[in-house]
Amino acid sequence: MLRFQSVVFSSLLTVSAGSWAAGPNLLVNGSFEAPNAVTISCYQNAVAGNWTSFGPTTNKGSCAVESGYSSAGLTWPIARDGTQMWFVNFQNVVGTKIAQTISLVANTQYTLTFSLAGIDGNAVAPNVNVAIGNGVGSRNFTSTAGASWTDLAWSFTPLTTGSTTVAFTAAAGPVNLDAAYLQVGAVPEATTTSMMAAGLVILLGIAARRRKGRQV
Repeated sequence: MLRFQSVVFSSLLTVSAGSWAAGPNLLVNGSFEAPNAVTISCYQNAVAGNWTSFGPTTNKGSCAVESGYSSAGLTWPIARDGTQMWFVNFQNVVGTKIAQTISLVANTQYTLTFSLAGIDGNAVAPNVNVAIGNGVGSRNFTSTAGASWTDLAWSFTPLTTGSTTVAFTAAAGPVNLDAAYLQVGAVPEATTTSMMAAGLVILLGIAARRRKGRQV
């Protein structure tokens, strides 16, 4: 019986892990490893690493930043994925953004996941607006002040098929992005994950009681 329980336990782990498995990333250079940053390399109204950087003339646009870069009492995060991240708004200018054009299919569910962080030495919490075309709309996401990453997700279904733009626009504070991933499908619902966890706890409890019974 214990062997059967072990098999069931293993199967549940496989299902749980499989539900989180990622498909192909529809975003190019979502980990922002290109272009190669020389500590910090900024781009204003230019294409860099498959992302177009838009910034007002009052600042330097957005920047590729090396992991853990420090300057003038400010320290950037350790990269969430790889060795670089993207600093959307140099000098914290609101409205600076990066964007990439992709293709979406109507009535198909997609999930966008990404990580958001601020800068140590800056007390303003980062806030970024994410806008997607084809009838999807936009949402604001926030993290805590400082250099700690917050992992975020947005599942959506476009109304029309065709090319569209995914844009990240700085809304407040210093906005650092990393690990941007867009795939077909939805993230597991919290209730499903909770049910899996509850099932594992029950099985572990049964196994523990049977072991205890054999020892008596």
